Amino acid sequence: MRGRYKSWTPGFIYAHPEVSPRALDAADPFYRGDLVLEIGSGKGGFLLSLAALHPSKHFLGLERDVSCCGTAAKEAVEEERENIRFLNLDFDDCFEELAKLRFDEIHVNFPDPWPKLRHAKRRLFYPERLKRILSLLSKNGRLEIRTDNDDLYDYLLASYEEAGACILPPPYPEEECESEYEQRFKAMGKDIHRAFLAKKGK
Repeated sequence: MRGRYKSWTPGFIYAHPEVSPRALDAADPFYRGDLVLEIGSGKGGFLLSLAALHPSKHFLGLERDVSCCGTAAKEAVEEERENIRFLNLDFDDCFEELAKLRFDEIHVNFPDPWPKLRHAKRRLFYPERLKRILSLLSKNGRLEIRTDNDDLYDYLLASYEEAGACILPPPYPEEECESEYEQRFKAMGKDIHRAFLAKKGK
């Protein structure tokens, strides 16, 4: 689900490269140290909450929808968050640069389930793509996935081993940050599935 196109967002992104650069430069000093990635960051609520809780970490959100990305970037500017960036990029398009980095945490919140079988390769959890996501983790890094879609969760459980992943127990204490989708789905009474994955044999 995506909101309406907001005509001001491309200009805002262009005017604020400090929070919404137009490309991913892995050599940028911002990407040194403790890094957290969210793939599909939407309007940024989840990642902005994490950034407020952990000011010593650096956060990167990928969001291909320009209106959502611009909205997230505007929030970051208004909150004066210097430890967060949002990129208006698709994961596959910037993977080569991402592969030069290592993340302690990667979050995927409520991705498009692509329910039709012929669209399986578009799913973020398609084994080849999931393998690429896992390759970005640091030695002790973890991937956290949240979805309200039962079929997509079952697909993940059936395919994670093929991607070279293992399932971890939930961390304690768990973060209580929620995306706007999670808040909406919980208000509708939907069950939320959460899975924590790591590279097998880390």
